[in-house]
Amino acid sequence: MSNVNYEPEKFDVRIFDQKGDGHFVDLETLTHILQGIQKAIFVLARDELRLPSTKALPAKVKKAFSIRCAVPKPGSYSVPLEFGEYDALLSGDILLESPRLVADKFHKCLEALYVGNEKAFTMIADTNNRKQFFSACRSMLPKAGVKWGVGFSRPQNPQEFQFTAKTVRTIKKIQESVLTHEEARLQTVTGYLVKMDFVRRCITLEYPPTNTELHCYYTDDLEVELFENRRELLQVTGSVTYERDKETPKRIVNVDEIQFLDLSEFILESFSLGDTEIEFKEPLVLLPTLTESSQFITLQDEHIGIDVIAQTRAELVEELHADLKMLWEYSQMPNDRLGKVFRARKEHFLAAIKEVQ
Repeated sequence: MSNVNYEPEKFDVRIFDQKGDGHFVDLETLTHILQGIQKAIFVLARDELRLPSTKALPAKVKKAFSIRCAVPKPGSYSVPLEFGEYDALLSGDILLESPRLVADKFHKCLEALYVGNEKAFTMIADTNNRKQFFSACRSMLPKAGVKWGVGFSRPQNPQEFQFTAKTVRTIKKIQESVLTHEEARLQTVTGYLVKMDFVRRCITLEYPPTNTELHCYYTDDLEVELFENRRELLQVTGSVTYERDKETPKRIVNVDEIQFLDLSEFILESFSLGDTEIEFKEPLVLLPTLTESSQFITLQDEHIGIDVIAQTRAELVEELHADLKMLWEYSQMPNDRLGKVFRARKEHFLAAIKEVQ
């Protein structure tokens, strides 16, 4: 069945190299971004249809709001997307205007994220859905430490909203402002997956520092993609309660995000200092390593003096940029104010960069 007067909602998603305009993108980045977009659309559909946020989305609703990708077109790597298939809406008893309302809300949320308008996110009525949408936004951004950016536009709204991994900072700031203190106060714990209980919505991790089991309860319709090697390290973000020692996690509730620990290399081609862009003559490639407790990730480069530590890749990027800013400040100091080690680091650092106005 079809209706000549009905058109699915359409978006263009453009994945671009921040330093070029190539027409190729690696499969991991492409699938990561598209899965995040789908998650965001499902969250907004649940909110628009006033469905319970603590239950799985019905199959008919998923079918109606599933994203379909058209053939890529020129412009970095541009993928036309659409959702709201006519037959799926009818079979799901969903109003034909619902996809448009969801698309409008998605576009307004992207615009709010782009300009940093925290008040706009109150358009997502359910607080739980709001929290899930922020999680989806983080999912649809290129992962920290890669060269890619992503842009969103709509045929009737041609302005493109562009985001990079740095947008995670904006999401975090808005999330802390929009959600209550307890909802925004999230922590990340890393451990090995031991077992899963879909009935209780609980996953059990082995916490490496103490080799004890940690139960993580999620009340949201999280897409927990736990495939391939079950012994890989997972990072679970949520509200953490601790044992009496106030150091050992006891359980995690209101889980916000579950993902495999990503220790792939960081590739940095430039960094910003106000209005000044500093480029590396050759991309700076850093390989993350875990601390002994497996709870923190480190990045090091002894030649130029990089030494940062954080719990997640996104936090690691923030620390890395702060470290590079400090290295830049040291590099502008006269040699007679620096010790032997710092003079050597300054020499290596200046040799590796060039300033671009």
